Amino acid sequence: NRHYIEKVSYRPVHYLQKDSRWNKKMYGNYRFGMTGCAPTSMAMAFTGITGRFILPNEVGNYLYYNTNEFNKKAQGSSGQAIILAAKHYNIKLTPLEDKEQIIEALENGKIVYAAMGNGKYGKPTYNHAIIFYGYNNNRTTVYDPLIQYDIPESVDLLWNEQSKDPEIVKKFYRLK
Repeated sequence: NRHYIEKVSYRPVHYLQKDSRWNKKMYGNYRFGMTGCAPTSMAMAFTGITGRFILPNEVGNYLYYNTNEFNKKAQGSSGQAIILAAKHYNIKLTPLEDKEQIIEALENGKIVYAAMGNGKYGKPTYNHAIIFYGYNNNRTTVYDPLIQYDIPESVDLLWNEQSKDPEIVKKFYRLK
């Protein structure tokens, strides 16, 4: 008789893209602290899922030296970066098509990776990658790689401020 408990809920850690350990590292013509939101968000999620420390600069190194998806075609990460990094780190990635799927993923203890557009998290001139986790009464906790603390946020706001960049086909992913 074999018994086991399957890990179904993961808790992300919080890293900052401007951490002095990697802030000034150059990837192409850009410093990580200015362009590393996607690798930092991925590292937060990947660390929580795998249980081993995966640092933002490790994800940045993988993307820069093994793909063309970080600071090569343009400043920052492309929409393909999360797909390639998840595959590299053996993380299951599921696109989320609507707000109800996001809520279901959060209710089931999954981490959600998001490409944000103009609004609280992104600006008209650039997108911003964040992750969020947990769900209670239409609110989740945002782990923003630019801010030291976790932010309680409305899922409606996150859905409404998703990236409008046509190069980023899928804006939200469930990670596990």
